[in-house]
Amino acid sequence: MVSSYRFNLLIVVIASISHIAAYASPCAIVGTASGSAGSVISISIDADPISKERILLTSVEVDSDEHFRLEFDLSETRLCYVNVNRCEALIYVRPGAELRVTVPAKDAATFIRFDSTPIELELDANNSDSLNLWIRAFNAEYAAFIADYYVDYALNHYGEAKDQLRRLKDRDRKSDLFHASRQEGHDTLAKPVFLEVFGEFQQWVGTYFKEPMRDAFFQDYVEFSFGELESATGLSRYQVYEKYLMSRQLPWFNPAFIVFLETFYSSVVEGQPDDMQFLLTRKVNIEHDPMAAIELLKSDSIMQSGALAQAALMFHLKACYFKNRFTKQGIEYTLLEWPAEYPELKLAATNVQHVLRMRRDGWPVPNIQMRDARGSKWELSNQKGELTYVLCVSLNNPSSLKELEFFRRWHKTFGKDIDFVVISLDESYPDYQNYVQKHRDDKFPMLFGGDNPNLAHVLGIAALPFAMLIDDQLNSGMSHTPLPSEGAERTLQQWIQRANRNKK
Repeated sequence: MVSSYRFNLLIVVIASISHIAAYASPCAIVGTASGSAGSVISISIDADPISKERILLTSVEVDSDEHFRLEFDLSETRLCYVNVNRCEALIYVRPGAELRVTVPAKDAATFIRFDSTPIELELDANNSDSLNLWIRAFNAEYAAFIADYYVDYALNHYGEAKDQLRRLKDRDRKSDLFHASRQEGHDTLAKPVFLEVFGEFQQWVGTYFKEPMRDAFFQDYVEFSFGELESATGLSRYQVYEKYLMSRQLPWFNPAFIVFLETFYSSVVEGQPDDMQFLLTRKVNIEHDPMAAIELLKSDSIMQSGALAQAALMFHLKACYFKNRFTKQGIEYTLLEWPAEYPELKLAATNVQHVLRMRRDGWPVPNIQMRDARGSKWELSNQKGELTYVLCVSLNNPSSLKELEFFRRWHKTFGKDIDFVVISLDESYPDYQNYVQKHRDDKFPMLFGGDNPNLAHVLGIAALPFAMLIDDQLNSGMSHTPLPSEGAERTLQQWIQRANRNKK
């Protein structure tokens, strides 16, 4: 199987096998951010493998020559998110690694989002650690194999093929970490039986990637990518469990493992007998007892591991939150009572609960930090004791500018009782400063959030403009706060009346 993607990969591979550090070690990503001089560039990781909550590791300002250096610590190999100018790129980083990259300008992106526009880092082939090159090369071949062979096989053999294909294609395509290789003169495997073709592909990968397969992280990545596909090809669930999960240390922060695990257990809980479903529903909705629910699941031969049973139940509760199977309150309380046997899963349960509750009534809004036009820091925590109406906008967006006109009107009417705050999510701080200068008669604070890499993620912002009402205890006032033009006047009046009643 020949690919034009390889760009001398084997030469790089043979020279660059590295080892994972046992303890936290200093890391660095250095390079150039095209067109981003003066912007803030940052790097984050997932707090846990299930909720996908983000932890900001560090951020710096790109210098006038478009150069930057991000320094941070890691204790294990992690998938990291590099953010600049509302763009996001993916990179794998080992403890102790220093990687050189080029961050392309936003106009190089295949498509543009209001937040986290996916861009592809250009990797220096001379980096001492070539894990990213190995994963790119493997994913290119893997994606091409799925496109060439699995799609037709699945459509011909499985009624649920659409769901299987969706899961396989749900892997993050934000960069060419999962782009199909552009193959010219592709060698066609003539075997008519898919499993034989799949076996040949596995053998080819084992031979071609022989050197990088000595690396534990890459080996797990390849193995669980195969497991993801094999679990969708008719192999019994116990055979998959025995082959990929039994009696082994689980690599929780390897993305391929988590995708495999979620795919494998996606229907296991739902597929339990009716009497088991009744008992699970009772344990969650009424008793809020995760340990009892987990013990029920451990009677299944493929969930005898406590960690796997916990992960399977958590995946299921997360997927069922907006369905009628369990109550939202039952799921929330069950997650809060999660056992501490496995610290990484206890943390995941806390974070999943936080993500699911996001923006619902009473949701504790994180203490976001931003700066104003003078460069002074502003924190949401300073608003404790006050009702706050927040409007997130883009100053280049006509809909946002329209909402700002209504916002100014309601501020004049209700500004004595409610604090009004505007957050600009635009990329350019100087442009934001110019706008504030032109509208210096505004009596409400307008803040800059364009260099806060996780702001949209933290607040659950899917599009701009976006409004949020925050009570005097810094909790979300409503699951859907109307925009100024959507009847916010009535809502603001009701909240002022309620606040006045509480003061009496």
